[in-house]
Amino acid sequence: MPDEVDQAGLRTVHATLGEYLLERAAADLRISAALGEESLATGCLRVMVKRLHFNVSQSRTSYERNLSTKPDSITLSLEYSCLQWIYHFANLSQPWIKEGDIEQVFLPLFLFWLEVMSVLGQIQRAGAMLIFASKRSV
Repeated sequence: MPDEVDQAGLRTVHATLGEYLLERAAADLRISAALGEESLATGCLRVMVKRLHFNVSQSRTSYERNLSTKPDSITLSLEYSCLQWIYHFANLSQPWIKEGDIEQVFLPLFLFWLEVMSVLGQIQRAGAMLIFASKRSV
C-alpha cells in the first residue's frame, strides 16, 4: 500500500487480478494466498500506524457531528486499512500469530481508528469487527 495509491484517478486493477496472481500467473509471479493475506494484513496495520493521529477527522470540536464529507487526512489507503484489516487477519491460516502487532496498533491508536470509522459511517461495523477479533483471539 504505497503512498501514491492515495491519489485520486483511474485505477487499472481488474477484479480478476487476485485470481491471476494466485492461480494463473507464471510460476515466478504467482503468490500464495497465505502470503497475500499476510502482506495485506501487515500493510493495513502499517498504514494505520503511519496515518492515524489525534483529530484525524480535522473536526473543529468534539461536540459537533462529523463533517459531511471525508477530509483529505483520511486517505484511500487509510480508509481501506481501517475497514479491511480484520478480514485479512481472519483469512490467515494462523490469524493471531500477529496478535502483538494488532495490540501495538490498537492500544495507542484505538480512539483514532474509531474516529475514522465514525467519519466513514461505520461505527456498527467497528463494533462487529472488535467482537469478531475478540472471539478469534480466545
